Amino acid sequence: MLVTGNNHQFIQNLIANLKTAFSLKEPIPVSMFLGIRITPVPDGHFLDQQQYSQAILQTSGFLNCKPSTTPIALKSQTQTAPAQPSHDSTFYRQLVGSLQYLTITRPDITFSTNQICQHMHDPKPINFKAMKRLLRYIQGTIAYGLALLYSNLDLST
Repeated sequence: MLVTGNNHQFIQNLIANLKTAFSLKEPIPVSMFLGIRITPVPDGHFLDQQQYSQAILQTSGFLNCKPSTTPIALKSQTQTAPAQPSHDSTFYRQLVGSLQYLTITRPDITFSTNQICQHMHDPKPINFKAMKRLLRYIQGTIAYGLALLYSNLDLST
């Protein structure tokens, strides 16, 4: 179980109450949780899934590919030839599911992942091409993640 928050006293009280009902080990600083690496930084924490990204690239055969600078084509691509069914839609669905989990720490790929998810029922070669571009982008930005910084939570303009 992972307990987190910005009220240290509340967390300590919660852990003490849990200890009265359950046998608990002493809490230790977390470094990895559900495949997400948590790295303390001076003003907060940095979350990344670099190891998971490498596993996706390994599975897809894109581990040593040429990186792309954008996760999606700047101009929408249209299908000019008659759409032919893809050869391995199960593999497509597997990779798309993996990419969905990767969006937890990679908001930069959320839109493009959503676009390729919309074709899971019947992926065409153009959808495979979009997914390949996204995989190439991940290759070039594998160390990207999500910074969670301490703040006062005040909204400002």
